[in-house]
Amino acid sequence: MKKITNLEYNTLIWFIIRAGLVGLSIKNIISISKQDSWISALIALILGIFPLLIFLYLKNYDEKLNILNLNNKVFGNKGTILNMILAVGTFLLVLIAFLNLTYFVNSQFLFKTKYIYISICFIIPIIYALIKGINAITKTSLILLYFVIIIIIIIIFSLYPNINIDNIKPILETSKQNIFSSALLLIAYNVLPLVLLLIIPKEKIKNYNIKTSLISYLLAMGSIANAAFFTISIFGKNLALIYDYPEFHILKKVKVGDFADRLENVLVLEWIIALFILIVIGLYFITETLKKEFKLKEKTSKFVSTIACLLILLISQFSLTLNESIPTLLENALVPILYICFLIIPLITMIAIKLKKLKC
Repeated sequence: MKKITNLEYNTLIWFIIRAGLVGLSIKNIISISKQDSWISALIALILGIFPLLIFLYLKNYDEKLNILNLNNKVFGNKGTILNMILAVGTFLLVLIAFLNLTYFVNSQFLFKTKYIYISICFIIPIIYALIKGINAITKTSLILLYFVIIIIIIIIFSLYPNINIDNIKPILETSKQNIFSSALLLIAYNVLPLVLLLIIPKEKIKNYNIKTSLISYLLAMGSIANAAFFTISIFGKNLALIYDYPEFHILKKVKVGDFADRLENVLVLEWIIALFILIVIGLYFITETLKKEFKLKEKTSKFVSTIACLLILLISQFSLTLNESIPTLLENALVPILYICFLIIPLITMIAIKLKKLKC
């Protein structure tokens, strides 16, 4: 594996955090904390630094080890159990992300197209990206980032005049418990998946810099808080709750000169790209886990990654077409699973490392 640049690595932080925005974060936190959702997002930004610091500690503990090798080094054979739990949690996250991506495209753009056709259109480039490897993924994400920056600037300057401060009043009307619950929800969807990046050992990142990762985190989470603020201040809590994707419909107010017709269809590409990258990184994590724990050869691991993609495709089709409540059930199960797999396990690993240091 060739080294990836520090900037390429940190673009993944942006996309992984942003991936949870569509269909998960904004809609759910508005339903819980209403007009105080933007406050929940700011609290999530602050509290999310705690799991981020855990991830950064594990990243820097041994530059030659990824999270899988680190668990094996610290826990021996028991590390395999932890690694497989991480893989299972990642699989559920990828499944939900793929369901969300497929349903979003179907409901907002291709509502007359069957789910299976949309899913196949996404699964083919996902398989191709996995076959090409992590270097191709990171280089692609860096190229796409420049496109995303332009989109974000357009959105911010276009939506600013539509802000109505009265829509966020009265401030702190929601209970503290609901505001805090929304913050924890945001951390689960937008911060905890960053643990997937621990699959890339530090030595594979050229000129890695922790400060750059912190800046990437602050910018990405700041954009989430910004999205929550714009959605509430422009739509108001009642109108925002009517839409399945209020963060998408708000883009319909974006105008660039005389071009206003269906501009949101272009701007939303950033969210689709983020979901795509999260799915690819998640499947890469699963493939690397199976490759290590079952000692698979390179060609075999590529075959396994293809099988994993097809499994995601089949399960998603089953859940979308058989019963509409299945995706909801999976989503409800996701939050506690994310905390167990992506926070508690890394925390246990960090504590075990520190205890070993004390014994030495």
